[in-house]
Amino acid sequence: MKQTIDKEAILKEYTYSFMQSNRGCYSREKMEETVLKGRKLINYEDFLDCDIPIKDKYWFVCIKLATKEQNQQIAIGVSEIVVDIYEKRYPNCKAPREAIQGAKDYIAGTISISVLKDKRDAAAYAAYAAANSVANAAAAYAAAAYAAACAAAACAANAAVAYASDAANSVAAAAAAAYAADAAYAAYKEKLLSNLKSFIENN
Repeated sequence: MKQTIDKEAILKEYTYSFMQSNRGCYSREKMEETVLKGRKLINYEDFLDCDIPIKDKYWFVCIKLATKEQNQQIAIGVSEIVVDIYEKRYPNCKAPREAIQGAKDYIAGTISISVLKDKRDAAAYAAYAAANSVANAAAAYAAAAYAAACAAAACAANAAVAYASDAANSVAAAAAAAYAADAAYAAYKEKLLSNLKSFIENN
């Protein structure tokens, strides 16, 4: 049975053939072993509970299921979850959070593209500063701090920019933030997984 994507709503059940056709870097054997496990049909809860990294779960939803507009919302949601990691390290820098709000405001039509670009650029500078400091930080913190800055700067702001013809920036930053949380912060991993579940259920 061929499964197609209804772009008005996120698929909540996935056939064997759909999963095997959209397995990304996973081999057919790896998809069977980690996700399908002999089932010909799985639902989104089965998928979210399976034994693969959270970044791969985000990749599947962002790349294979979500529209550009839905990816903007995923990007903002991920950024809001992880940005406090950055702010704990740099409490006086509000640029990443302002970029997230700028993305929301631009989507809502309350600020111009030029204002959003300014917020994006300020957050990108903050991300660059954090990236340059990671060599002297603990490995676990560094990964999460960098991901938080990138998620706020590249993910939230760029996702809303009109010239972003696809969702590549939001997907990449969402995956980066998810990967950092998966590797280093169990509490953030749970928040990110809950965010993805809520998104699927409500779209």
